[in-house]
Amino acid sequence: MRRNLKKAGSVLLTTAILTQLAGCADLSLNKSDTQASKEEQDSASSDGTSTASGTSSTTPQESSNEGSGDINVTSIERTNLLNGLFLEEAPTYTTKEDTLVPASDLSNVVNMEDYSYYSETFLQALASDGFVISDYNSGYEFFEAYEDNRYFQVPNFVTVDSMMHTYHLYFTYLLKKTEKEYLTSELSELGKEMLDASKTQYEALKGTDWEKAALMNVAYFAVGASLLDESTEVPDYVSDNVKSELSLINNAAGITTSPIFEFEEDYSQYKPRGYYDQDEALKPYFRAMMWYGRINFDTSDDDLLRSSVLMTTAMQEGPIDRWLKIYTVTAFFAGEADDLSYYEYQPAIEQSFTDYSDVEAMAADAQGFETFKELVAAMDGPSINSTITMDDGGATDHVEESKGFRFIGQRFSLDAAIFQNLMYSKTLENSEGDTRNLPDALDVPAALGSDKAMELLEEQGDTDYKNYTENMEKLQTVISEKDNTFWEASLSSAWLKTLTPLLDEKTSAYPFFMQSEKWKIKDIEGFLASWTELKHDTVLYAKQPVAEMGGDDIVKDDRGYVEPEPLVYSNLKNLIDKTSEGLDSYGYISSDEKDNLKLLSDLADNLYTISVKELGGEALTDDEYELIRCYGGSLEHFWQDAVKTPDNTTPAAADFPASLVTDVATDPSGGTYLECATGGTATIYVIAPVDDQLKICQGEVFAFYEFAYNERLTDDEWRYGMGFASEIDPETYEYVEHEQLGIERPWWAQDLRTSVW
Repeated sequence: MRRNLKKAGSVLLTTAILTQLAGCADLSLNKSDTQASKEEQDSASSDGTSTASGTSSTTPQESSNEGSGDINVTSIERTNLLNGLFLEEAPTYTTKEDTLVPASDLSNVVNMEDYSYYSETFLQALASDGFVISDYNSGYEFFEAYEDNRYFQVPNFVTVDSMMHTYHLYFTYLLKKTEKEYLTSELSELGKEMLDASKTQYEALKGTDWEKAALMNVAYFAVGASLLDESTEVPDYVSDNVKSELSLINNAAGITTSPIFEFEEDYSQYKPRGYYDQDEALKPYFRAMMWYGRINFDTSDDDLLRSSVLMTTAMQEGPIDRWLKIYTVTAFFAGEADDLSYYEYQPAIEQSFTDYSDVEAMAADAQGFETFKELVAAMDGPSINSTITMDDGGATDHVEESKGFRFIGQRFSLDAAIFQNLMYSKTLENSEGDTRNLPDALDVPAALGSDKAMELLEEQGDTDYKNYTENMEKLQTVISEKDNTFWEASLSSAWLKTLTPLLDEKTSAYPFFMQSEKWKIKDIEGFLASWTELKHDTVLYAKQPVAEMGGDDIVKDDRGYVEPEPLVYSNLKNLIDKTSEGLDSYGYISSDEKDNLKLLSDLADNLYTISVKELGGEALTDDEYELIRCYGGSLEHFWQDAVKTPDNTTPAAADFPASLVTDVATDPSGGTYLECATGGTATIYVIAPVDDQLKICQGEVFAFYEFAYNERLTDDEWRYGMGFASEIDPETYEYVEHEQLGIERPWWAQDLRTSVW
């Protein structure tokens, strides 16, 4: 019986490993079979030592390996800070069938006269579907339109999109602050420590079979250290390769051979993207983390395997505390590494080598190295292939072929694992002989159970690819069987879980406007736009203003409505709370930031309460209507705090728009990348039941884009290229002309937009 050495936590926090599909092989998202028993966890954690990174310990545990008999291994454990985020049973509430339906002429809509001059197309769509989304971009940020509504006494429609966007803003702010104030310096020092240790190992191993491995490590850490500190002293004997490597990285040179490792590397990945591109201080951090996360020390290559052994041994001699601090907090945000790492290798080294504290003794221990190779061969490979591999018609499992050690490996994400199993060569040619070299964003909601997403995929021909339907059905089954522990592995996975109620079928308890086929597409667009913000944020891995109301106008009944998605708001409240608690445990959050997260949590909780009341036909209180009325001011407070500059000034919304872009998959053969993006916000008009009357309310929703492109785009390239933002020349004060991208929204989302004039 084989035991897998996997990351563990006191509730055993591990990445859910997606066992690769090979043709028609079984698919699983196993966690339980890679974890120690609860009794083992309890006994281990009782002897653990507390570090800044969480709870870690080393404790003997029984294990066995095929062909090598019983062995004792050491496992490092870490507390799952998100345990209990999702309730075992979802909150329940009483619903009442909604019987208010707009008349064909909208005569039973109480504020219809305010919209009588809108286009006939708009009025017809409003009558038939109960909602309309405008076909023009209404603003740079969500809060602007909501504040306009308050000023002009227009009933607000509070959307899930606007709340999820606000969480994205604060998630980005907290991750960026953590990286700038803590992780950048820690990573720089870690690289220098590992470079010094590698140089010492190299001197000790000259003339042995391990010399080449030690030399590669010196060059590897010289690159990482130099990316963060240009004054790093690089040994002469690796300087040429290090300079060449740094040039390729800094120029994002595309797919070419690594001067140090002599295998193909995709240097376009080192182009800073997401918020990193807009911060000069974080660009070096982005490149260094990408370097430490991407370079793969292949288990099938003895020299690379020796390099990873030496690296792991060097970490244990001092740098491990710094490594754990970096790894655990980034895992809290983005998830566990998908590749083998210190967690797997250190226990195996201890078991394999007679004297693992002395590298010269290890180099002389040929049997120990053979034992280590056996143990590594029995370990799980990655779920996701991020290496450049050659096409052989699907005969080779390239995911298993890419099995290796990474110093601070890139993280497992469910969406990437979904994509991996629905692309070539997990799927094969369609009836036209084409291969599916890039996935589709719709794969994600479809795998999570959305019938509408699956219907759209079938309509656009994706099910024609061989193995696609079979693989999708296996994914749907396995994912549906996952318990909450699976989703509580990181803030990223919890964010995805928070969104899943949007994919549920809406019953007659929901208002008329939420029961149409078009609303299902609207929910899919909102799901994918928020998911895009998540991918953007992890691409590497409230004072309320009051506007003047204008004295003599007639006061209108501007009581509004909340998009009734109770489970989304309940999930979001818990996600916000756990974000605050987790960062507080690391010491990476201030009292003001905790206070702001508490305000955001309270807002989500209030929206949950209001949603439950709306679905149950219960009247809202005056305070609840006031919260809806002043919702824009609440959003603006969080926005101002999230985008403020180091000198505590707040930029204009035009300088920090909501639109963004991120690449989510790569097709190396075609030289293209799947880009997902959001545009300017769009106004949604809904006919909502407010106090037993139908009323048109206005809110803001996402605009989602998906397209293949021949380069990895930055936010500015996207915003300027689509006209979502303008650039002013600081010397001439004239607008800078940018080539327009002309990207259209997905075909399935285009019918959602209607001209209102």
